[in-house]
Amino acid sequence: MGRKPRVYQSGGIYHVMSRGNDGQNIFFDSNDYREFIRILDKAKTRFDFKVYAYCLMPNHFHILGRTLGAPLDKVMHWILTCYAKYVTRRRQIRGHLFQSRYKDRSCTDEHYFFTLLRYIHLNPVRGIQVERPEDWPYSGHNELLGKRGFGIVDADFALSFFAADIESAKNRYAKFIEDGIHDCVDAPDPFEVQASGSEGNPAAPSGDNGGWVQAGTGRGVLLRIADETLKEWGMDSTALNIDSRARVVVKARYEFIRRAVISGFRPIEIARFLNCAPSVITSAVGRADLQKSRKTGTS
Repeated sequence: MGRKPRVYQSGGIYHVMSRGNDGQNIFFDSNDYREFIRILDKAKTRFDFKVYAYCLMPNHFHILGRTLGAPLDKVMHWILTCYAKYVTRRRQIRGHLFQSRYKDRSCTDEHYFFTLLRYIHLNPVRGIQVERPEDWPYSGHNELLGKRGFGIVDADFALSFFAADIESAKNRYAKFIEDGIHDCVDAPDPFEVQASGSEGNPAAPSGDNGGWVQAGTGRGVLLRIADETLKEWGMDSTALNIDSRARVVVKARYEFIRRAVISGFRPIEIARFLNCAPSVITSAVGRADLQKSRKTGTS
């Protein structure tokens, strides 16, 4: 019986894991780790792929990322093929490097996002490679802490879940990871945990950044506002791409942000929806208010 085709959603966030054939190593020295990271970094540009967390272990790897261009299967096929060719050429290894197909699971709510963020970056501790996650150089943990890394993590998005202020977000993220170290060995496999904020998932970090946009509620309202706004402007969903600088697109995006703010959403929530830094939303709201003041003659 043939394999069922995988269905991927553009803009979806996915947890991907792949391990070596028969559990064998896929990374043998620091050069191998660095080559995989180089390929992953290249894939980000080639396929418009965002990386929110990752960890490379001797015989497997984890990636938490978002597909904005090509579907996930195309992205992963390119990454795995490039790296397998590199290892085969360098190590003279025969046969398959990776075991079967990679595993993936869609991340559709914030609680599951927290589960993955913690699980992935505590992988080296759980695997008894190091005592603390910041001691393992081949993960995105240090980049989220603001420390030196390989520069491939899109940190603003992940940190926006913790606080609007970047330094506060880093501190809360650090505490969130710290709180999980003690029990990380017994942490359930995220592929076995229901992506629904279930009992096995860590709670959202507490703080003064307000409530969380829950799947199917807050995000659903933002989707409706986006659909209504774009329909009025005669555009499709790509118009909300934060990278576009076309005047008509910028105006439509400002209108969406304005309506979202009026509906009670905070910049941090809108930023998560648009996959950008909260400061971008704050700036847009301030600019829109200024333009409105000029039109009405107020100051």
